[in-house]
Amino acid sequence: MRVEEHVKAIQSLLDLFAMQIGFSPGVFSFDGQGVKTATEVVSENSKTFQTKNSHETVIEEGIINLITTICEIAKLYKVFTVPPDYDVTVDFDDSIAEDRDANANFYLKLVNSGLMPRYMGLMHILKVPEEKARELIKEAKEEAATELPDVSEIGGGGV
Repeated sequence: MRVEEHVKAIQSLLDLFAMQIGFSPGVFSFDGQGVKTATEVVSENSKTFQTKNSHETVIEEGIINLITTICEIAKLYKVFTVPPDYDVTVDFDDSIAEDRDANANFYLKLVNSGLMPRYMGLMHILKVPEEKARELIKEAKEEAATELPDVSEIGGGGV
């Protein structure tokens, strides 16, 4: 039927794409059976999702290093004024292919195991700059300190 023609056409395009980027034909395959939504890919923590995250990490580091280098050269040659305490962040806006709960749990585990400071975990979970994350932690501590139980209600009142 017509479905087989579409599958063959897609496979031909994938083979062409593979050759264009330096891979052998057949590296990418499409049989029409393994079609998944972005949510399914994320929820299954598939190899595709892990690879995407791994590549993003490397690309993010490269972009940050590139921007830092550009700023250092700009300072050296006085091309433009660079603030002394600038912060470079990269946001890939993966709102489609991101499970917010899984992401939050990942960073909470790192914080709770002592492998990452609290402010850094908040920066990643809430997507806020360092200053805002530290401010939120401070506010939460202050709020927790003011929420003491009323001792007259505990134990019936008398000693």
